[in-house]
Amino acid sequence: NGPLVATHTVTINPLTVGGVLSGTTTVCSASNNGTLTLSGEIGNIAGWQSSIDNGLTWNTIVPNNSTASQAYAGLTDTTMYRVIVTSGSCGIDISTVGTITVDPPSIGGTVTPNVSLCAGPHSGTITLNGQTGNILRWEYSIDGGSTWVYINNTTNSQTYSNPAMTTYYHAVVQNGVCAPVNSF
Repeated sequence: NGPLVATHTVTINPLTVGGVLSGTTTVCSASNNGTLTLSGEIGNIAGWQSSIDNGLTWNTIVPNNSTASQAYAGLTDTTMYRVIVTSGSCGIDISTVGTITVDPPSIGGTVTPNVSLCAGPHSGTITLNGQTGNILRWEYSIDGGSTWVYINNTTNSQTYSNPAMTTYYHAVVQNGVCAPVNSF
């Protein structure tokens, strides 16, 4: 047997790369769910972070998630996500930011005034107030609300002229990606 030779190991870690988050989208408040996915990272996932103040402060998501995907559900605020990646002694790198933009729910608002007229020629204007979202159209019904007829009007007021019978009006309002709703 020959003399003992001392050996030393030098480990080379690859440079850390944070990777790219996919899954950025816009959702409606509270009624949402989905998943963000990390790709292209080099190193180990140390954890996920989120921010609801446009990235001013970041909070570690608990329990710690060391996988390449992060689920979300029931968000009520626009939320940014990022991932912390480490590679041995090469330090940390942070992924790109994925943002789930949250739209407030659509609110139909109220049409005023309610008008009671005698038979004969009449005209006037009703107005929508207190809505959240864009007015998609107005609709009217002459059968007590069983069927509604489309009116191509996206403004907050609707005129009427010489109605022959009791007529109901409402506006259809939609905020962002949230479901449309009718005014009252």
